[in-house]
Amino acid sequence: MKLTIDEVLAIIEELEDYFSSHEFIEGYAYHHEEEYINMLCEHKGDKAFQKVHAQLARFLIEHKDELRILKMPRKGSVNVFGNITEVQFWQKK
Repeated sequence: MKLTIDEVLAIIEELEDYFSSHEFIEGYAYHHEEEYINMLCEHKGDKAFQKVHAQLARFLIEHKDELRILKMPRKGSVNVFGNITEVQFWQKK
């Protein structure tokens, strides 16, 4: 995974002030499609979406201060498959 703070900040800037990890992941997949696909291929046949999405969400957690975001309570959100799963929400500072 080759995420940079600047790439992630650019995605976060396009999101609402209050957003979910799912919304961030969708933005990342849209803007960095090739890298996203490569990440999925690295885990092909091994819960690829779950592992890649966890990596992307973990980046937010590990860099929340640099990204100027605050962790908010987890709650249900629609994932890329249309299912509601519990996910971390974020507030821009």
